[in-house]
Amino acid sequence: MASSEPSFQIVAIQVDSFNLIPKSEMIQSLGELDNNMVFKFDSNFKFSANIKQHNIQLAIDFTGFLSKTVKEESIPCLSLITTFDFSISSFDKWTTDEKILIPSNVAKSLISVGFGTLRGIVHTKTADTYLPKILLPIMDLDKIKQQDLEFPLNPK
Repeated sequence: MASSEPSFQIVAIQVDSFNLIPKSEMIQSLGELDNNMVFKFDSNFKFSANIKQHNIQLAIDFTGFLSKTVKEESIPCLSLITTFDFSISSFDKWTTDEKILIPSNVAKSLISVGFGTLRGIVHTKTADTYLPKILLPIMDLDKIKQQDLEFPLNPK
């Protein structure tokens, strides 16, 4: 039986910026670093549409924080902005004469795939640093309050 869910694939990934705070600065802020450090993150998502290529673009602005314990203040340790271009099979189905309307469940799926890929990028870029043994948390999609995405075809 064929799935009625849209299929999509990443057609381009671009790391727009990556900044890792030097180990010496982290030690100055937190003291000696160890494998029991608490890693937290904050992330923001921004969608846009490339009408001509039938792609949806997702930019993720990710900041990682370290602390000694869950209760201590966290210190920013890295920042990363990554852009993903997704080709979506149902792009035409969601297009009218005035707009493109991407359902919220599809937007959440794009966030999930993009964020999972971003975790791999962070892992790769920090492999030979003070962060390699830090566990990168996964994202709980149930906590994301994502609305349908609406892109006007003829912006004024």
